[in-house]
Amino acid sequence: MYVTNVIGQGPYSDELKITFAEVPDAPAAPTYVARSSGDSSIGLEPFITIQWTAPEDSNGSEILGYVIYVKEDAGAFNVLYDGSTNPDLLQYKFQDGLTAGLPYTFKVQARNAMGYSADSATLLVYAAEMPPAMDAPTIDSITVAGSASEIDISWSVPTETGGSAITGYYVAINDGYGTEIDTPGTLLGAGVTSHTFSGLLEGVTYEMSIAAVNLIYTTDNRDDVLNFSEAAS
Repeated sequence: MYVTNVIGQGPYSDELKITFAEVPDAPAAPTYVARSSGDSSIGLEPFITIQWTAPEDSNGSEILGYVIYVKEDAGAFNVLYDGSTNPDLLQYKFQDGLTAGLPYTFKVQARNAMGYSADSATLLVYAAEMPPAMDAPTIDSITVAGSASEIDISWSVPTETGGSAITGYYVAINDGYGTEIDTPGTLLGAGVTSHTFSGLLEGVTYEMSIAAVNLIYTTDNRDDVLNFSEAAS
C-alpha cells in the first residue's frame, strides 16, 4: 500500500500478512501401548508408553508438534513432554520419575502456527501389571462322601504383586474327567488363603489352580490376563 498526493507517490507501507487458519482441533485421547511395573531386583524401572494421532482437522495450518500433560494419582497436570516443534513424534515412553502402582492420567495438545488446540480427552493407566503366576495351591484334606465329596486347598500370599496390592484370588477346578480347568472360576477376597471345593464325585481325580488379582484387573483392564498357577491334583 502507498499514498499519493500532488507531489507524487509515497513509499510502500510494511506488508500485512493474513493467514486464513485457526488453532487445530484437539487430538483424540491418547491410547495405551505398553507398561511395566518394573523389577527392582534386576534394576528395571516402571514405565508407561502411550501414543496418539494427529487431529482430524489442522484448520488451515500444518501441525507443528504436540505437548503431553500428565498427573500422578489425584495431583495436578504438569507438562510431561514438550514436543511442540516435533510433528513426527506420536508415541512417548514415560519412565523417569514414575512410581510403580500409582495411576497416571495423560492428555495431549496439538500446535500449529496459530497456537495450541484444546486438550484431548484423558487416558488413565496404572504403572502396574497383573500378578505373576503363584505356586500351585496345597491340598490340605480330601473328604470322600459319594457325590458330596470335598477338597480343601490353601495358598500363601504372593510376594510378587505386579506393582499393585493384591485384591483377591480366583480359584478354579475342572470337572474331574481330564478336561481343562474351567477358568476364571470363583473370585475370593484378598484376605482369604483357603477354599473348599464341594459337591465333588467320589473316585474322580480333579485338578485345581489359582490366580492372584490386583487393582488393575478391575479398574484398568487393557491387555491384562489372569496368570493361573500350575495345577494341583
